Amino acid sequence: MLSRDDPEIAQKIINAITINETMWFRDAVLWKGFEREILPELVTKLISGEKVKVRIWSAAASTGQEAYSIAMCIDNYLKRNNIRHIDLSKFEILATDISTRVLEIAKCG
Repeated sequence: MLSRDDPEIAQKIINAITINETMWFRDAVLWKGFEREILPELVTKLISGEKVKVRIWSAAASTGQEAYSIAMCIDNYLKRNNIRHIDLSKFEILATDISTRVLEIAKCG
């Protein structure tokens, strides 16, 4: 007998109905804004000591392409601007999703 209080059934339904769309660098305008506006400010705060670490949350991350895109964008920005004393270890990227099915795929990355 099915019970609506059964967390296994609830998770199966979530896994079945979620869209799980993900792409590398999905929206070019947003990525350009991130690189031109947000990253310079965050890196400046790291260099000045105002921040010790930058935490970025990629919610509804599906299999993780956006989270990996963030890391690649940061790495490219640092290299392109010859910033050697700040590296990816100063950035923590958290990727989450409600679907356990896609999270298992993401963990393999």
